[in-house]
Amino acid sequence: MQLSTPENEEYKSKILPRLWLSISVAMWRIFGVFLIERVWGILEKEREQWFLWIPILMGVGISVYFLWPTEPTLVAYGVLVIVFLFCLPGLWAKPWVFLLSASVLAVSAGFLAAGHRAYQVQAPVLQASMKGVEVEGRIISLEYQENGKGARWILEPSYIETLPIDALPHRIRLRSHTMPEHFMPGDSIWARALLNPLPGPVEPGAYHYGRRLWFEQNGATGVTFGPPYPLRAQVKSDVMTAVHAIRVDITKRIQAVLDNPEGGIASALITGHREAIPKQAEQALRDSGLAHILAISGLHVAMVSGLLFWLMRWLLLRLPSVALRLPVRKWAAGAALAGALFYLVISGASIATQRASIMIAIMTIAVMLDRPALTMRNIAIAAILVLLVQPESLLEAGFQMSFAATMALIAVYEGRGDRIESWFSGKQAGLIKTGSRYAATLVLTSLIAGTATGLFAAYHFNRFAVYGLIANLLAVPLLGAIVMPLVLLSVALMPLGLEAYPLHGAGMAINSIVWFGREIASWLGAIHHMPSGAPWTLALLAIGGGWLCLWHYSWRWWGVLPIIVAVVLPLFEARPDILIDRQGRTVGLLHEGLRYSARPRRGTYAVGIWRKRDGSPLKPANLAQSSPWQCTDEECSAELADGRTVVLAETLISLDRQCQQADIVITPLSVETPCPSADLFIRGRDLESHGAHGIYLEKDGLHTQRLSRNTRQRPWGP
Repeated sequence: MQLSTPENEEYKSKILPRLWLSISVAMWRIFGVFLIERVWGILEKEREQWFLWIPILMGVGISVYFLWPTEPTLVAYGVLVIVFLFCLPGLWAKPWVFLLSASVLAVSAGFLAAGHRAYQVQAPVLQASMKGVEVEGRIISLEYQENGKGARWILEPSYIETLPIDALPHRIRLRSHTMPEHFMPGDSIWARALLNPLPGPVEPGAYHYGRRLWFEQNGATGVTFGPPYPLRAQVKSDVMTAVHAIRVDITKRIQAVLDNPEGGIASALITGHREAIPKQAEQALRDSGLAHILAISGLHVAMVSGLLFWLMRWLLLRLPSVALRLPVRKWAAGAALAGALFYLVISGASIATQRASIMIAIMTIAVMLDRPALTMRNIAIAAILVLLVQPESLLEAGFQMSFAATMALIAVYEGRGDRIESWFSGKQAGLIKTGSRYAATLVLTSLIAGTATGLFAAYHFNRFAVYGLIANLLAVPLLGAIVMPLVLLSVALMPLGLEAYPLHGAGMAINSIVWFGREIASWLGAIHHMPSGAPWTLALLAIGGGWLCLWHYSWRWWGVLPIIVAVVLPLFEARPDILIDRQGRTVGLLHEGLRYSARPRRGTYAVGIWRKRDGSPLKPANLAQSSPWQCTDEECSAELADGRTVVLAETLISLDRQCQQADIVITPLSVETPCPSADLFIRGRDLESHGAHGIYLEKDGLHTQRLSRNTRQRPWGP
């Protein structure tokens, strides 16, 4: 045993800390400064790529806004504006100051754009359900379902029974099980409906559909009792209403010629109306990896603009007097731009379509100005414009998948284009060379785009289509070479009433695509289900993908590491053992790897989302027979793996009894009295204030996860 001496104490208190400090300073000078200089040297070599990171940094600012626990105050915005103005002079300073200032400016711009957008679209929202109320208003948009089974429509209300005029939502999203086919956007109607507040996520971390509706200025959802009745036709018509009316008319005329699923898919390709597609056909396309052809995106816009560019150029070159005097290529680019903008308008202008249209506009204008058309800078400009106008789109799967696919394709073809071209530099015959180039390009493009979008699709939809590459190789050529040209031709011939002839040809090709989808979806192991990851896994995918695609030098391959982490870690993350929806009437218990609902006939939508996020099939076999729940008219109870009991008490009598014996008590009733004997007591008022709950069973007790401290602190609710 060593005795403590004054020398030892002095060594421990003075000499040893100084020694460690000296060693740390020396190590920093040797390795830290070297590392900084090394990184800065690479960054300076990548100076041309700095601009490409602006939309990603803007996305960081937008994400911070949406992750903010409360709505930012004017003081917070004021501080951010001051920081923004303070960093502006840095754009004309030294390179490292410029880079730091530009990064702060981009993040601040994203945050401010999101806050401004929220202020711009704010409108009254319904705070509580209203049953059987009279509603009057003007139809804004309308989508008829398959075989006249109803419609989904958006109403601009002018009157809601018992609701003051200043509390009227700007818009209401409604469903009708019966809907007269003569209704069109612009018609003023009366209906009796059940109205509900905007929905929140079905569990903490799940997709927030209500937030999307709020940014579209919808303040309520609902369903009508019986069909709506007309009041007067075409009142207060405007440009957007007229556009929606044209879309409905085109959809009706297509579906009058083609039966479903061909008619529903053809109209979805032109107007974006997908309600008429039969569920079985849509599911087959989804399971085979072909669901992306139903959502109008860059693929469709590129087909339309490319077809018009080729057709206009071919026609002008057939006229020698025109071809020798006019810049044919520029005129063809103008026609492609006009076609892309027209397609944007009639298709509904989704985020993916906006992105693609902006890129097409930049590319065609570049052709007119004799500049390079397809570059990564163009997609960065498109992303900046979309994020400034609609920053909430950053959170949507369509935005992420669209930009991921385009960015990956440009990165590969820009960086390896010469090598790919060298594959076809041999002396093959012209037809063989053209065919092999087309086939190889199609395979490579499908592989790149499928991989890039598949990562984000797995995160959002918890599924991966194993044979998606095969399905796309069979279906996309039919879509591009036959379906899209014929469907576009039919739209052009509609004023003459001759649309039926090209539509029949398109219908046969669509039928072949659906057949491919059904056959491939029936193959063994066609779908691989994946559990949901935490939101930070999405950030890892975005950062890793950006790092991999936006840099030029070898350090770009470090982007593979966060992608691997984002893919692997969700497989080891624990899912909540108990999930409770916001109403407290649907409770899902994780038992032996499957999610069981206390009341199987209740809350099927929420339970389906829970099972999908668990990474399990939506409808497992023998689910009812193996359920751990025991139910009566008043309550449902189950025994957990650790021996504790959970009870869903739906009456006051059951609640009083179970508070004395159960470990976890859940009730939809908004009672004041506590439940002191229970380890955890969740009541209706807790769910109303904090949204859906998730409960984890841990060795040291229970861990409760909820949406927020107070769901009323953001304008779109929980």
